[in-house]
Amino acid sequence: MTSLENRKIQEQGIASAKALLDALTREYEALAHNDLDALVALLPEKQQALSQLLLIEAHVEKQGITTLKDGVAGAADERAKGPLWNEFSRLMNQCRHQNAVNGRIIHMRQHSTDSALAILRGQENPQQTAYSASGKAIASSTQTRIATA
Repeated sequence: MTSLENRKIQEQGIASAKALLDALTREYEALAHNDLDALVALLPEKQQALSQLLLIEAHVEKQGITTLKDGVAGAADERAKGPLWNEFSRLMNQCRHQNAVNGRIIHMRQHSTDSALAILRGQENPQQTAYSASGKAIASSTQTRIATA
């Protein structure tokens, strides 16, 4: 693979990582504003950015090299791998971080919704934990139905 092809692949990787980071940032904003329509609209955009990254990865593997990592072949430290690799690596780290933040928000909201539904159904709230005199957690035996339909 020529240096020009290598650079082109690295630039495509950077563009795809930027697109993914942008989508993840807008996903965070939609989560913050409880905007379900925006979340649904972002799905194809996220999927396209991920697909592009997977295509680039497949192309790189097909060539039998690690093109995105090889700004300078065989470079031992990150600085020597070149500015394109450093930019790609930085963007992918930001994507991983933002995706983790978004995932935690979704998990917390799902847990909160599940707990509210359990209360409305008259089931024990899994978060209700009582403690014995020895400090051990024991299951609460109270069930209070809030409403019936």
